[in-house]
Amino acid sequence: MAEETKKKMPDWKGFGQAIMEEWWMHGDIEASEKFDLARRFNILEPIPGGFDPESHYDETGEAEPGDPWYQFNRADEQST
Repeated sequence: MAEETKKKMPDWKGFGQAIMEEWWMHGDIEASEKFDLARRFNILEPIPGGFDPESHYDETGEAEPGDPWYQFNRADEQST
């Protein structure tokens, strides 16, 4: 019997609190810090197989096929 994998829900409350704490302590939040927090709180999730130039756009032109690539975690959205 195959075991189903359940997606982790995004923790928007934890993410918001972490953003506010960082902002309160430092007055500014670097983009890399926001990215790390988004991964930590399951706002972003890795795409299996990583970057695929046939289906993903890299505005910097630096991504190589297979590089880590992320998308928004939509596990908390209701399907219609």
